[in-house]
Amino acid sequence: MKMERKPISPRPLSPHEQSWVREILQGHPDWADVDLSTTEVVAACDCGNCDAVYLGAETPQNPRLKGTKGYIGRIEIRTAEAFGITVTLDQHDGNLDQLYVDFLDLEEKGDRKRPSQWRELAHVYTKM
Repeated sequence: MKMERKPISPRPLSPHEQSWVREILQGHPDWADVDLSTTEVVAACDCGNCDAVYLGAETPQNPRLKGTKGYIGRIEIRTAEAFGITVTLDQHDGNLDQLYVDFLDLEEKGDRKRPSQWRELAHVYTKM
């Protein structure tokens, strides 16, 4: 299914989103000192399969990387409820662009909806 950016009223990052973004940025030397104080969620994916959000800020977050784009990092989480969660953060033109969050039901039937709460069993960060 194609991901489509649906504008929303700007809102602050949720606690989970903020925690994931901070962890990914702190693990990447080009992004570790970026100020997130004006970063907010400005759009959401409307594909119905993921919890991806699109980010915006009042000022460029990393002007040194103007003219570039790509992934910054990824977190892979395994939950006690048998879900896998993949969180990927990317940037475009030196600005945080998309926080992609995908839940995968790891049970045999594999058709449960994403949980609203979970307990982590494993958590792995990868710099990209």
